[in-house]
Amino acid sequence: LAMLLSVTAFATGTAASWSVFGGNADHNAVVDNAPTTGVTVTKINLLNSNSGWDGVDTVPLMQTVGNVTYAYVLYDGHADGCTLAKINCSANTPYVVWHKQLESKSGFQLSTPLLVQGSNDNSEADDVIYAASNSGAVYKITGLQASDTDATGVEATKIYTVSKGQINTPIVSYGDYIYFGTWVGNGTIEGSTEPGRYYQVQVANVPSTSDDSYPVQSVSSIYKGFYWGGAVAVGEKVYFCGDGGYLYYRPMGDGFGTTADTDIYATSISLPSVDGNAAGDVRSTIMTKDGKLYFASKGSSIGNVYCYTIGSNGVPAFSWGAKLSCTIGNDTYSGNCTSTPVIADSGNIYVGFYSGFSAGGLMKITAPTSGTVGTASLITVEGAAFTQPVQCTPVVYTDDGMDYFYFNTNSGTGAGYCFAVLPDETDAVEMWKTDNDTYALGGMAICNGYAVFGNDYNHLYIVK
Repeated sequence: LAMLLSVTAFATGTAASWSVFGGNADHNAVVDNAPTTGVTVTKINLLNSNSGWDGVDTVPLMQTVGNVTYAYVLYDGHADGCTLAKINCSANTPYVVWHKQLESKSGFQLSTPLLVQGSNDNSEADDVIYAASNSGAVYKITGLQASDTDATGVEATKIYTVSKGQINTPIVSYGDYIYFGTWVGNGTIEGSTEPGRYYQVQVANVPSTSDDSYPVQSVSSIYKGFYWGGAVAVGEKVYFCGDGGYLYYRPMGDGFGTTADTDIYATSISLPSVDGNAAGDVRSTIMTKDGKLYFASKGSSIGNVYCYTIGSNGVPAFSWGAKLSCTIGNDTYSGNCTSTPVIADSGNIYVGFYSGFSAGGLMKITAPTSGTVGTASLITVEGAAFTQPVQCTPVVYTDDGMDYFYFNTNSGTGAGYCFAVLPDETDAVEMWKTDNDTYALGGMAICNGYAVFGNDYNHLYIVK
């Protein structure tokens, strides 16, 4: 491994984008260009930095326009409330182009926004960002090409406000619609408190009869709501997971919404236990590959990775699962999971896990050759266990026979990392690491060879 790494050069490639959670419509977090060796790290202080438990808790958006790569990050500006920032990553010293306040309410901003790109690759004039605040409002942001530090020309229009709860899931787009879910923290359909809901908002080809409003349909959660569980569309169905261990599937477009609780039960699946371990809540966005759905659950203290196949009628069927627990010698490693599994170009499945704010790491998941129970193996680093909590979704880059994965850690000394491992091994080499800082919950975005992530102190890191 060391010999191979010694000749691995910094990757270069063509312009690209990271416009949605997981980088693309499949949410697979696989890139074809990423920083591996000889990196330069820049730390930018966003508004009201160096304090607070909430800060940058979402994954940035990125795109390359002409020869310049930009990042957009939604974060809590503390006294400045819910804020969107644009960063020039390509400058010799990366810098903030502008900040745009969406609303004054402060708090955890947990919904990763969505970038819808226009037809001109050399201009942002037609680009749109959809972003949600922790108050439950959805904004349409235009004028992204503005270059003034005071965001002159950037417009944020509120297009919808949910009736109850926080919008904590990534915003995703399929067809004419955007999708997102809400979390209320308690309540069931049978209980006295309304649970969260999943929403479909039509934002393209809106009928003229809408009187300039956006047609909305929504469905109720069976239990509590939806937290970090971004949706994915395959064919004419939309799939998403929620608290209580449920997988939901709904028709895209007309028929997505319903007020009948019985209909939700008919189009949901209660997830099975894996190797005796119950699913618990699912706070993982779904990733799809080759007609299959991949996601993870928290469990009560140990999570599971799930794989479902999609039938010809769009109904998902359980294929296999893996319990996030493994033993090396006399030591057992296990934990919860809010990470979306990723499948590298090598075919390997990787996922992050955590136990509180002091333990966790990365695991390699092996699907079963027979039966329905896969296995989890701990990723070690040069023979030693790596035990930092990883709640984010790792990004994976495969080059010259090597899997590189990029992630950050949600601990009091959180940092960003790049590991490299041979596809048939589980012992990695640390390629680079940013300085120890603070809790980094949301994962990295990678575009055009730049990796970007933030943390709760409103520190934004650009690695190139």
